Amino acid sequence: MESFSSYIVYPFLVVQNIFTDRLKIWSEHRTSYNDLTKELLHRKQQYEDLQKELIQVRSFCNYFENTKDLRSFFERYNHPHAQITSILLKNFDQSHFFIIDKGSSAGIEKNMIAVYKDCLVGRIIEVYPLYSKVVLITDPLSKVASFCSTNGVKGIFEGTGQIKNAVLSYVNPLDEVKQGDIVLSSGEGLIFPRGFGVGKVVHSEKKGIHYSIKIELFLNFTTLDYCTIIPHYTQLIECEKKQGQH
Repeated sequence: MESFSSYIVYPFLVVQNIFTDRLKIWSEHRTSYNDLTKELLHRKQQYEDLQKELIQVRSFCNYFENTKDLRSFFERYNHPHAQITSILLKNFDQSHFFIIDKGSSAGIEKNMIAVYKDCLVGRIIEVYPLYSKVVLITDPLSKVASFCSTNGVKGIFEGTGQIKNAVLSYVNPLDEVKQGDIVLSSGEGLIFPRGFGVGKVVHSEKKGIHYSIKIELFLNFTTLDYCTIIPHYTQLIECEKKQGQH
């Protein structure tokens, strides 16, 4: 009887063994799959972290390279509020202005001056906590007291709403303005510091008692990505006095 029963029980034992083995294999595969999934997610996170670091490094290297000349220029102005800023937005419609990425929280103040290397860009007219508005010297309402570098002839540089050209007005008709002469800021008016470039004379013609003087700008404002913000004339004078005392 026991022998006969063994024949009946045997197939069940075989099936149970097979099922148990299959279940064990499935469980092992499932554990292995879960481990692989966790490892994959971990590797993916590592990849994303490394990619983020790479982007930051590349971005810093690009910023460092593109602002090398600006940083060299910046060293000339040892003032706590002078700093390099990125240009976030450009407008060349009826009014010409930049929006830069620094505001009052970074020490930016109204009437500070925006420059690029040794050339004028414009003046801060609006300041917010995180950004500021710079009116460009190309704006139709922009005026800069200037002089011709060759013979010191004085005039007022005026924006005309054009990207590449401006005019020099209020020049004494008895003075001589030569084509090709470099026009610099004179520092009069106590806003724009003296000695920054604005452009060169490309056309000079006397019309009776008036001059018609066309200025070609040094900077291409459409391609600028960065500019340096420095104190206005009065702040620079105060800074120089303090440095002289030390």
